[in-house]
Amino acid sequence: MKKTSKKILFMIIMVGIILFPLYKVNAANNFTINIQSNKSSIIIGEEVTINVAIQNINDVSGGLTGCVSTLNMNDNNKLSYVSVTGLNGWTATYAAKLALDTDSSHPILSNTNVASLKFKGLVAGSVTIIPTADDCNNGVDEFTGNSNSLTINVKNPPSNNANLTSLSLANGTISPSFNSSTVNYTATINAASTIINAGATSGATISGNGTKYLNYGNNSFSVTVTAEDGITKKVYNVNIVRPDTRSVNNKLSAISISTGSINFNPSINSYSITIPSEISSFSILNATAQDSKSKISYNNKTVSLNYGETKAINIIVTSESGVNNTYTINVTRTDGRSNNNYLSSLNITGISLVFNKNTLNYNAVVENSVSSVNITAGAEDLKSSVTGIGTKILNVGSNSFQVKVISEKGSEKIYTIVLIKKDENNQIPGLSDNAFLKSLKINDQDFKFDKNIYKYTIYLESTYDKAVIIAEKEDEKSIIALNGNEVLEFGVNNFEITVTAENANVKKYAITIIRKNNLIEEKLLNNSKSLVISNNTFKNAEKGYQDLRFIINNSENKELYRWDFKLENLKNTNISPKLDIEINNSSYKEEILKITKSNPITNLTFKHEGLLPGKSTVTINLANIYKDGNIVNLYYYDKNNKTIKLIKKNISIVNGNVTFDINHCSEYFLTNNIIQDIEVNDSQSGEIIVYIIIAILILTTLGLFIYIKKKNVKETV
Repeated sequence: MKKTSKKILFMIIMVGIILFPLYKVNAANNFTINIQSNKSSIIIGEEVTINVAIQNINDVSGGLTGCVSTLNMNDNNKLSYVSVTGLNGWTATYAAKLALDTDSSHPILSNTNVASLKFKGLVAGSVTIIPTADDCNNGVDEFTGNSNSLTINVKNPPSNNANLTSLSLANGTISPSFNSSTVNYTATINAASTIINAGATSGATISGNGTKYLNYGNNSFSVTVTAEDGITKKVYNVNIVRPDTRSVNNKLSAISISTGSINFNPSINSYSITIPSEISSFSILNATAQDSKSKISYNNKTVSLNYGETKAINIIVTSESGVNNTYTINVTRTDGRSNNNYLSSLNITGISLVFNKNTLNYNAVVENSVSSVNITAGAEDLKSSVTGIGTKILNVGSNSFQVKVISEKGSEKIYTIVLIKKDENNQIPGLSDNAFLKSLKINDQDFKFDKNIYKYTIYLESTYDKAVIIAEKEDEKSIIALNGNEVLEFGVNNFEITVTAENANVKKYAITIIRKNNLIEEKLLNNSKSLVISNNTFKNAEKGYQDLRFIINNSENKELYRWDFKLENLKNTNISPKLDIEINNSSYKEEILKITKSNPITNLTFKHEGLLPGKSTVTINLANIYKDGNIVNLYYYDKNNKTIKLIKKNISIVNGNVTFDINHCSEYFLTNNIIQDIEVNDSQSGEIIVYIIIAILILTTLGLFIYIKKKNVKETV
């Protein structure tokens, strides 16, 4: 019995010894060693960080305090160890294995990051890492657990090859033949579009290829290749010339009009048409182009006209190639209304007058016994009206009466009668002879009045339809008569102010008001062929009493600059100016900089040389050079004498524009600084210096001679 008990106890002990290790393994079979990387893919030479965490801790008394793990790699040649760092109070070392340890104050009780390792990529390929999880402990017992796997891809460095492998056009041939080292190519394609085909090495990207729409003339395109590394770039330039085969014909073959006839010639661009007084409108019925591909447009196809008014109709013919040709029809409506405002007769009872319809002032002396007179008058034109006639009471001294004739057209003529009545002693009383005006105002115009100047010419814009003339007499006893039509016609309107003194002395002031017709505005492309303005344009403007404005636009219809010619400033209409202006493209810039001592300048080169038809206001857009509010000064450069002259200072930049007046064209420049005018050229300056030196030498020699002579005289004495 005792032997049996011993055998049973031995067997229990042996089973326990056998089962005890199994118990230890199963005791913590749920903890996990987990590895994660900050990158799944690296290039050769680049580092990757692998973080080690112990997770899912179960049934470990006191928590884990140490671990040893082997990081098994399926290919040890792909990565090389760099460094290891312990985390959260744990120390870490790495040789053949990863050894992790901590003191009792940092045991792992829950998910914890314990180490961070860095490896460097050595050889391209894929590396799978599986850590072992069979040697962790709590300082007393050892435990085993689970682990994950991690795959790192090691790649070769990205290519810096930014060359094209091919370059071609869908419907054209580039020149020279493609070579990856050649970056500039040309081609000629007679089509509205093409396709740039381009290829590059794997991993590189291409921009600028694909479908391209072609303008006529030069078309520049860039194809940019960005290498796989994202840094290296290379640009290939392709200049494609599309021949301009479009028609340049921008002429009309015929014009038909609503009233009258026109002797049309395709080569003549300006016509004048007069329509009868009873017709108030005029139309272009049809305009036919010589080339069916041309386009026709109008500023107005129909215009309404007042009596005597002139309006312009512009017919713009645009060729297929885009060049404009303008035909101008100046239409004038006659004014058939009678303007006859003369008297045919003028009579005063008891007074013998020698009447002449052109004589507007009459005077006579009557006896003291004459208490009244009767004035009768007849109009030369029955459509005119007459006022101011009838019985007039006479007082001693000067008695002034006015007979006014108003024509059918509305113009006035005033006949002035001065009757001087003797006093009770049959003597003529002393009377003033002052017939001067004290002041004169004409609409809102600013002009200088002088009572001794008897002729004035005023220009008014088309918006002024009435004359507002305010005349103040210097002597209250004098009387004023204003002859003229209050309603202004386009063109010349004549007025006469007659001042009659108390003693019948007369002074006459003549006023001419020129009411300008509507502004002629023409937009031109910045093309040298279209910027020569015919002198007929200025002659027609003068005849039509019109201002001219030329706006020069670029191909995008953006205004570059403009010219304004005022009617009152036109002096010589035989000139045909060229309106080209080049900015900072002058062959004289170096000469000017030499004179101005390198002050910053903006060159304005006017292609026209010499005088303009009259003073012009030029407005140039310089927003790309100056800011609003900048102040600049305008200088003229005399190319022959190599001198500069200040034309206008303190010009303010407004809305990006600089505006100034000139009456002749040549070389100008703008600068922010005031530069002293230089009136002599370099050679003259040199000559002046030589003369000064010679003068100094002469004076020095003369002074020395006088000094020696005086010294000799003293020694002799």
